Amino acid sequence: MKNFIDIESYLWGNMTAEEKAAFEQKMAADPDLALEVEVQRLELKAIGQAEEAHWLAQMKAWRNAADSLGQDSGGSGRSNVGSSATAPQEATVRKLAGRRLLLWAVAVAACIAIFFFARPFFQPDAARIVSQEKELPAQLSSGLKSTEPGIPPTDSLSVLFLQGYAALDAGKFGEAQTAFQSVSESGQAQEWLKQASEFHLALALVGLEEYAAARERLQVIEGKPGHRYRGRAEQLLGRLEKVE
Repeated sequence: MKNFIDIESYLWGNMTAEEKAAFEQKMAADPDLALEVEVQRLELKAIGQAEEAHWLAQMKAWRNAADSLGQDSGGSGRSNVGSSATAPQEATVRKLAGRRLLLWAVAVAACIAIFFFARPFFQPDAARIVSQEKELPAQLSSGLKSTEPGIPPTDSLSVLFLQGYAALDAGKFGEAQTAFQSVSESGQAQEWLKQASEFHLALALVGLEEYAAARERLQVIEGKPGHRYRGRAEQLLGRLEKVE
């Protein structure tokens, strides 16, 4: 994803006040960036909700286990030493069980945190590159606004591009390749859409780990002086040298 590090810093509140203000101004001027931020925000929200539900269920299970342990130990104490020792013994058992469960909770939380933050670094190189490099064109980021000149909301090629982008985002690189190739070779796509399809077709090939084919298409883009994705194609070629 483009601007991945800046977006992460912004969403996690790791920017200074000046950096945050500058980044928000940048988002206001760049619909693509604003869309990337919103997508990442929704992903983090979904992950947070899933983790919250998991922890609520887990804590309930731990609480039930602690209650059960306390009751079992308390009952044993009553049969051996009488009712006068029951209350202190139950309190001790509950305290020990609570400490044990707290240690387990901290350990599990640490493992989840390590997995969550380290996961991007253990993704396959190809998938990580695609995730960081894909970019929805500004003409499409607002949902094909009817106010955009020359871009009807029902334009079939634009819709096909969006389908390819969704497939790319879902890791269905074969479907994405077919969609982007159809748009780029249709002969009817507007120049901005054709160029975006050419670049994302190369990304789909990267996702399929067809590096030679991807490199060939990126070199074609790099050789076109007026191509919008020329600079990014050059950078991506450099990244691909470190993959194989």
